Amino acid sequence: MYSTVEDIGSPLASAPAPTVRRGRPLRPPSVSGNLPFVNAYRAGGRDGWNSLADGTRRSIVAALAERPRAVGDLASELPISRPAVSQHLKVLKDAGLVDERPEGTRRIYSLNQVALGALRDQLDTFWQRALTGYTDTVGNAGVADVPSPQHPTSTEETT
Repeated sequence: MYSTVEDIGSPLASAPAPTVRRGRPLRPPSVSGNLPFVNAYRAGGRDGWNSLADGTRRSIVAALAERPRAVGDLASELPISRPAVSQHLKVLKDAGLVDERPEGTRRIYSLNQVALGALRDQLDTFWQRALTGYTDTVGNAGVADVPSPQHPTSTEETT
């Protein structure tokens, strides 16, 4: 039998192994030990926009827009586990987008209308600035620069 990777003749055995990554030595036999840790559930922080950047959280917000729900109700509609739904709800709650209230042994989650209204106001402000910039750009182009379909151009002069 084979005792090492070198005995098999694998292309990985002939490749030189890197010894340092970002100042840390690599551990050859472990793949997971060499990968940086990514904490996906803390990405939202206190910012509502970052919290809504995740598609699962947007799905949760869409479901909560219909009516308040418990974690189990949300998990039955989503392709993720109940603990994952709870973690996403925690991010949304930390951002202030979701409120919770106890009901017996369950917690019922609903959207925080004030926080969503604040996001809507920010979006409206952004949109108005974009439209104003577009209007200013089009207005500064000048009428002489834009050919009018009603007036012939110099090459289309009639005789």
